[in-house]
Amino acid sequence: MLENAIYLNWTIGTKAKKISKKLFRQKKEIKMSNIFTQLTSGKRFDFIESGPESINIDDIVTSLFRTNRFNGHGAFPYSVAQHSMLVSDIVRANIGGTRIANLGLLNDAHESYIGDISAPAIMMLNQMMDGSNPSLKTVLRVLKHKIDLIIYEYFEIDPPSSVEAKNIKIADNIALTSEATMLGLYNDDWKIKEKPILTHDFLKHISPRYIEMLFK
Repeated sequence: MLENAIYLNWTIGTKAKKISKKLFRQKKEIKMSNIFTQLTSGKRFDFIESGPESINIDDIVTSLFRTNRFNGHGAFPYSVAQHSMLVSDIVRANIGGTRIANLGLLNDAHESYIGDISAPAIMMLNQMMDGSNPSLKTVLRVLKHKIDLIIYEYFEIDPPSSVEAKNIKIADNIALTSEATMLGLYNDDWKIKEKPILTHDFLKHISPRYIEMLFK
């Protein structure tokens, strides 16, 4: 679980700092228009230069609500926004407190800028890139962390501690297996320690506006 705890707390790891510098030290040589995502609000998120001023809550909510979990497979559409709500509810119930609930809600907010890349796809790409240094998995973690820090600054919330990150990861896995069960996808081949719990029926059909209220 240590690896999971470090996932959202890379600032304590010197290795991540070195990789981050290596990946982004060329920012002065890259024009802002070269590597960016155009957003619904009209803003653009530049992966090299963007800061909190590029964040818009409507962009996050719209994207997460329109992004399906499990690549859209399952009994009915289920969005990353709904997943974020469930993670927030689980960690609030298990730990308590508004801060940890908000951190759970923001756990996948970076996916509004880079998409929801499935874990099996990352595993396969890692195998295809065998021997690469740094690995694709490490590069993605650093990129997610870079975006997470910008989002945390926008919402004026400190990044999660290693303990908070560990608890959020547990809640994330519980939500994962619960959602997969609800969607008819879960089976014993899923090697995940955390088991499903009863899920919220209201998560099946909720409006983007309701989710936006929670993010605010």
